[in-house]
Amino acid sequence: MNIIRLTVIANLLFVFIIGCSGTYGNISKQTGSEYKVILAELRENSDDYIVYYGTRSGRRASALLFDPKNNGTKLVGDRWIKIEDQKTIKVWRDSI
Repeated sequence: MNIIRLTVIANLLFVFIIGCSGTYGNISKQTGSEYKVILAELRENSDDYIVYYGTRSGRRASALLFDPKNNGTKLVGDRWIKIEDQKTIKVWRDSI
């Protein structure tokens, strides 16, 4: 009984370690030049995106999400608020 229990625990631990050892989903800080290039591209091509913002406090955007139009994906979740006009996009973008 103890050998079976140890084998199951060892297998679960092995699967957990292998599953968490990849680089998928890592967050890294962008350099200043990379950040400026990406922001410039988003400003120039903002009509190609559906823009959402996320906030916890209700006063300040904690994240902006640029969802490309016509790519067949749909945002699922109730915490993302769709931004309808360019003025609002600019206000939220500048607050981050």
